[in-house]
Amino acid sequence: MIEHLIYYQFGFFAPNTHLQPKPDIIGRLLEAFKDKGFIPTTAQELQIGPAIKTRLQLQFTSPNGEWNLAFEPHRALLKKENVAGTGIGSPEDFCNEANEIFNQLLKVNPFTGTRLSYATKGLLPELNPAKLDEVNKRLLNHISFYEEHPPYQWTTRNVAKFDVSLGEMTETLNVITDINRVQGTIARDTGPLSFDRIEIGFDINTYQENTIPRFTTNHVGLFLREAVKQSQNIMVEIKGKLNG
Repeated sequence: MIEHLIYYQFGFFAPNTHLQPKPDIIGRLLEAFKDKGFIPTTAQELQIGPAIKTRLQLQFTSPNGEWNLAFEPHRALLKKENVAGTGIGSPEDFCNEANEIFNQLLKVNPFTGTRLSYATKGLLPELNPAKLDEVNKRLLNHISFYEEHPPYQWTTRNVAKFDVSLGEMTETLNVITDINRVQGTIARDTGPLSFDRIEIGFDINTYQENTIPRFTTNHVGLFLREAVKQSQNIMVEIKGKLNG
């Protein structure tokens, strides 16, 4: 149903995930990621305190910018972007690659995670303006003004939580779904393409109030498979709603 995926993202939250860009850790991670072809880079990171300071944040990226692994203060964040000419792949492909990358990372530099998150965003196929207005009416009950003057931009956001089993643990997951009408451009091999489409985004993450360190490499694949399953189930329901 999603025609143009924009990105996939996986976050592994833990204390002290910030890594100083030092030769020793860079060398060990380069060896761990040698099959991925990652290149070490750095970014400026703000430290908020009595005085605002900056420090270098270690990152690993693929030469074409498709992959980025950032070591933020409390989160190791892996992102795969849709780069023109590469093909972003399926959610299952991303799950397998993220699981492999974090399996290698946690061997080199063990973290015990406090939260896990999966996010993705994409655009539905083109619809004519009348169909776009119809989608809006099916999802929202408008006041009379917007019935008379259909909005050309709109956004919805739903957040729910429910319990799932991740191996030996029961975890509460937040499931966030955004459905929006957006305008912009898509980068393509033939040049930028303007669009006016329905955008769908998912953010599925473990409940923020449980801050106990408990996640290891064994939980990454379990969580990602559950998150992808839930997002795909919701997509089926969205498709039914939009098609009437």
